[in-house]
Amino acid sequence: SGNPWHRDPLPVLRLTRNVGGDRHERRFLLLIPDSYGPEVLVSRDIEPTRLAASEVRIRVAAAGVNFADVVGRIGNYPDAPPMPYTPGYEVSGTVIELGADAGGLAIGDQVCAFTRFGGYSEEVVTRAEAVFPLPAGVDLVTAAGVPVTYLTARTCLFEVGDLRPGKRVLILGGAGGVGSAAIQLALPAQATILATAGSAAKCDWMRAQGVHHA
Repeated sequence: SGNPWHRDPLPVLRLTRNVGGDRHERRFLLLIPDSYGPEVLVSRDIEPTRLAASEVRIRVAAAGVNFADVVGRIGNYPDAPPMPYTPGYEVSGTVIELGADAGGLAIGDQVCAFTRFGGYSEEVVTRAEAVFPLPAGVDLVTAAGVPVTYLTARTCLFEVGDLRPGKRVLILGGAGGVGSAAIQLALPAQATILATAGSAAKCDWMRAQGVHHA
């Protein structure tokens, strides 16, 4: 399918503690501590931050689990903040507050968003330009795993690669997150798709998705 909203289950983290309606109540987030192993996350209560004019506050339903989150937990991701920090590059949830200049969105909108860390929280604040309203019928758990993989794939294929009908594209790691997103986005572009993967079973899977040469 060429529709990025329909795919196999995505790795996401669900945040489940219920909160009240007052946005000034304390909220919890999850931290990678600096005194335990990478398998440990700890919860901490924080005060909500105030919005800048171009920012949006989202009550988080789910957060994606990406390469940056996993590698950052073992201390090997160069762009990660110093520990202790809160992982989470992408989230889904509901808009609960808007800055004065945050156009195109409304309170109550269900959205997915880039956060560039900080997503493993009950609430996140991020730039309005990094927030995307969900199409009707898309559930929040699925949406949490979409921004990083699909927008990375789209940028590489169309903005950098200028992919058009009749062109050929080589996708490395086509059975992974970004790779499988790239396959789905390249198919409607009527390109010839070549893709690599680490096993015969993965190559079979890619051919079943429509890859021409695996």
